[in-house]
Amino acid sequence: MINFYSGRYKAVIQQITKRTAKKYFEAGKNIFLMASNMRFDNMWITPYEVKKDSMQCTENFDLMCNEFEYYNCDSERGSYIHFFIRENDIKKPVRTLKDLEGLKDSEINELSKKQINALFRKEDDSNLWPICGRFNATERAIRKLRRLEKEGLEVNSGLEYYLSLKDLISEIVNKEA
Repeated sequence: MINFYSGRYKAVIQQITKRTAKKYFEAGKNIFLMASNMRFDNMWITPYEVKKDSMQCTENFDLMCNEFEYYNCDSERGSYIHFFIRENDIKKPVRTLKDLEGLKDSEINELSKKQINALFRKEDDSNLWPICGRFNATERAIRKLRRLEKEGLEVNSGLEYYLSLKDLISEIVNKEA
């Protein structure tokens, strides 16, 4: 991670692999290319910023890398490419329910039902406090939601599923307690 506050690039920059750079390039994010022996904050050579939709860039990532390597890499500047991206362009993985609550609604909509179930199961601690001698409110809520879906209730994956599951867990805990 590089704190870079010079010129027109005022951001925290992180070095990434070629495979990751290709993924972000295809998603339309700005990535930076530099020859391997050059520093990102070099006063003689600036990083080459590319975006898939821009005029100076070809649509093919591999062709663009080959062209950059041909014209900008040599024994003095470095024989291969280093890839960089702004840190706020990197998508953070969702590992806990707190991470999920910090996301925008559109980002939650990208999650599948399976991913949301896994997050709730990971955070579930209802086995420590039984409700009427029964454990695991999360599993009961997931089963109840599946049963309601079989009966005809339409619940889309993403935000709608997350909120429905959260409400069912609250209902189970508050009803039984």
